[in-house]
Amino acid sequence: MKNMAGIITGIIGIILMQFDVVTGKTYVLGPNAVDYDDANTYCQGENLELAVIETEDDWNDAKAACGGIECWIGLIDNNPTEGIFEWLDGTPISSNYGFNADGTATRGVQPWYPGEPNEYLGWPEDCTEMYTNGQYNDIPCKGFPHRPLCYLGSDQCSATANYDVQFLIDESGSVTLDGYEMTIDLVQSLIQNDISSQARISVFEFGTVTQEIYRFSEQQLPRGLMIGEIEAADYDGGVTYTYDALNKGITEFQQAIADGDINAGDDKLLFL
Repeated sequence: MKNMAGIITGIIGIILMQFDVVTGKTYVLGPNAVDYDDANTYCQGENLELAVIETEDDWNDAKAACGGIECWIGLIDNNPTEGIFEWLDGTPISSNYGFNADGTATRGVQPWYPGEPNEYLGWPEDCTEMYTNGQYNDIPCKGFPHRPLCYLGSDQCSATANYDVQFLIDESGSVTLDGYEMTIDLVQSLIQNDISSQARISVFEFGTVTQEIYRFSEQQLPRGLMIGEIEAADYDGGVTYTYDALNKGITEFQQAIADGDINAGDDKLLFL
């Protein structure tokens, strides 16, 4: 482990998460049930934000990512007037799904649970949970631990961001064919729609062997070139050698820096 820790020095984040979205926002469920402030701290520690849900499509994606459990979202009521909410990351809330043009909640109307939001028994219900069916309920921020639902904020992959991205895609029997195909769809969507055109990307698939699908040194634009290479790769379904794949991925980062294909000072994201 000491050797591995040395190898990954300088890589900003190795993100181990399950993505539930192939279009729109990318939501990820945190591992532990905690109070609201700790949920926010967890998301920010992963370079994410507590979930912002602007549209009905976002809501459906967020509900799927929560997976039928209660979870925290980034919706808070810091206004003395009940029903005036805001998103933690500052995203405008007017006319969002569940809100009127003046920013007030559509009380009791989807996605709100019947009768919500309210100040039940006069409690200071300033934070928001998603029920198991995805409906919103305002609730005290402490004493009701839930798992945090985080999302990749809209400003985290801006058009001017200096970062490099690597995808290590598991094609082994440890994932189902359906799961593999969903991952491929997600990676293609992120490359096409969400990652800056200035970012450089490399892609590996790993199972019985680790395949280099696309290198940092290869032509990066148009993105359709690498998307075609990803689409042409096959599901392995055999044993998995994750450690070998991780080593080869990190070696690819190091070689690309040495060859001048990416800058040593850029942020580096590795999605496994």
